[in-house]
Amino acid sequence: MSEDRVLLRSPELREQLLGHLIVLADAEYQRQMLLERELSSEIDDDCWDDFAVHLIYFELAFDFVYDDTNLIKNPEGAIGVFLKDDREVQLVMAVIDAIERVFTAVGIEAADREYISCSEWQGVLKTAADALKVMNGDRA
Repeated sequence: MSEDRVLLRSPELREQLLGHLIVLADAEYQRQMLLERELSSEIDDDCWDDFAVHLIYFELAFDFVYDDTNLIKNPEGAIGVFLKDDREVQLVMAVIDAIERVFTAVGIEAADREYISCSEWQGVLKTAADALKVMNGDRA
């Protein structure tokens, strides 16, 4: 094992976080999901659950950050569990801060289109991409 590899106690949480970051960093995927949702709801309103689709974008903020982990209350506590170091903590917290700015701008119950259309969403895309680039560095 190389010196830069860190043995984490919960690599599955890290994989879950990386999956969220991939979605949060991909504007094209988000637009495509929104378009598919709108087309599907024209055909059958019951086939899409707004809350489930909403979580595509905000599962990181809600489930992962607030429910699944103690990241908000103790970000440094994630080091060695699913984050490798303080740099990763700072990068993930930057994503959370960007999401919070979106919530402040448009509210927490806005439509998906409002979230991804607001100017603050660019911060989510950028911070998620930055975090993903660093955190995926060990996979190169």
